[in-house]
Amino acid sequence: MKRRRLSAKTNLILTVAWSIVLTLFFYFFSDTPHFIACCAACPIAIGYMIYAYFKEKRDDRKAQELKSEIEDGSYFSSPEQREKHLEFAQSGGWEQMKAKDMKEDMCLRYKSGNSRAMILMGSFFLVISPALLLSDEPLILLPWLAITAFVLYMGISEYMGMPVRRWLKGTKYDRESLERSYSGGKLLTNGKYSINFGHEFIIITTPKSVYAFRPRQAENAGRKVIRVKNYQNDVYAGNEYRYFLTVSVKDSYGHYVNIECWLKEPQLELALDEMRRVISQYSSSHGNQYDTAREDDVIT
Repeated sequence: MKRRRLSAKTNLILTVAWSIVLTLFFYFFSDTPHFIACCAACPIAIGYMIYAYFKEKRDDRKAQELKSEIEDGSYFSSPEQREKHLEFAQSGGWEQMKAKDMKEDMCLRYKSGNSRAMILMGSFFLVISPALLLSDEPLILLPWLAITAFVLYMGISEYMGMPVRRWLKGTKYDRESLERSYSGGKLLTNGKYSINFGHEFIIITTPKSVYAFRPRQAENAGRKVIRVKNYQNDVYAGNEYRYFLTVSVKDSYGHYVNIECWLKEPQLELALDEMRRVISQYSSSHGNQYDTAREDDVIT
């Protein structure tokens, strides 16, 4: 069961209360050096909790203002944001492939430090496994090997880009067509997330899946902005915003799949403009009307 996080006010009250209790304890039941150390440490702790309390309240107010600006469209359409977007686009925001072919380039994004650490940890577990046979309970080797196999599998599968390999094995599209489209496409990457606008396909990678679809299947491109509040031992340590490109994709059965691609803020604007351009281009060429209104979501 997930433990409920204490509020900033509760943390401040508890810190003040404990400081009073500790100060009284060291005053009546301890020596002078410990009492002096307590008198020095407690105000520092209280001061830090007051700082964290007001910092969280200030960031909450700013987040509420930003949420309103995003929802009414004034934030991303402001001259400052459009200028940043233009500077990023003119500075060559689109990226180049880092490998010779599509499969290798996409798999590179999954070779993270986390996957390497899991492979090293699993290898260490495997090396010391024979020593368990000499222990008083050699049967413990069985669950130990199971854990080792799991850690190795998770690390190796991520390092090898298993989502890409599964997608290539199960895709209905021709491999050569995907390769040509990807190689000549416009690419943006953010960790394991990426989006490639090719002449025939739009390909999106996420930590768990890969999606490939034609422009005519895409609808309702928009943004999602998520505010993530960071805590250290229940104490507020700041926040960050994550920007997602969202798009609804219609499959061959008429069902819609909502895809989200996490990008940096300037990347998001570049990708969203390109997504809307290719969707509008296809719609206009087929005599369809495409709604240009953007749907922006903010989750705090």
